[in-house]
Amino acid sequence: MGNFALLLKKYSVPTIFLIIGISVLYVAFSGNQAVQFKISGVLILLGSLFSFLNTFEKSNVYTNWAIGGISLALASYATVASFYSVETTRTHQEDYKKTKLTAERNLQDLRTIQTAYLKRYGRFAASWDELISFAENDYVWEDDDAGSVPARRITPDELKYLVSIGFKISKDGVVTVYKANQAIDNKMTEEEAIALSKMKTIPADLVGFKRDSLKVKFIETTFIRNQSYMKERTDLGLGDFNTKALRYIPGTNKQEWKLESKILKGQDGTTTHATRISGTIPYSKYENGEPEEMYFGNLQTGDLKGSWEDEN
Repeated sequence: MGNFALLLKKYSVPTIFLIIGISVLYVAFSGNQAVQFKISGVLILLGSLFSFLNTFEKSNVYTNWAIGGISLALASYATVASFYSVETTRTHQEDYKKTKLTAERNLQDLRTIQTAYLKRYGRFAASWDELISFAENDYVWEDDDAGSVPARRITPDELKYLVSIGFKISKDGVVTVYKANQAIDNKMTEEEAIALSKMKTIPADLVGFKRDSLKVKFIETTFIRNQSYMKERTDLGLGDFNTKALRYIPGTNKQEWKLESKILKGQDGTTTHATRISGTIPYSKYENGEPEEMYFGNLQTGDLKGSWEDEN
């Protein structure tokens, strides 16, 4: 019993180190762990070897120097590798954030363009050539309003003018032509104000009043001359707006987003237009993870929600 206790005391420490070292190396190589984890297993095994040599009284100055030198070299390498690993992780996170931010902004812009295309042509663009050409060259109508409708009734002279120009209104499918003897019971409507603002002598409270529409170039009014939009791009560090770059996934060598458009037919015979633009950015949220897919639109429901909006 005494000999067993002595053997246990003598060999337990190096044996424990040996078991731990082998276990760490098994986990390191089977689980594809970082090189620092693998080196730690080797260092534990070297510690076990050193302990066994001392137990068997086989160690000498040369073996001690050899084991110590190898351990120092491995530990130094692990320290340097850890530094570069931290730097690599930091660089990856910066690249991921910048790429995702650019992709999110581009997808928002593409959604804006597709929505405007639908309003203009009654359908979504089905190809990149259609979409980019619309964004760069097409025009849209923009409200050019000024002033407000006076909170008063029209005067008899104003009614006389409206009658003289054959003014009429349509409500619920019924057309009413103004007459000289009609009652003036209600406050001025916007339609009346528009007509009266074109009198030769404009009423004082209608000077400067207008309700008009201007034909403007889509790219200018929506993007490059939109001060709040361009300020946002500057604040986010996204640079100048480039229509042609929108079709490509940020961070790739001109890999295009996938553009899909279709018409959905309901059971009641109604139709809904749907579009989806999707792609995979070349980075994952965490290092060595799967690249992240980003998109907007749903071809089954017609919804235009973006993938980034589900995260918020």
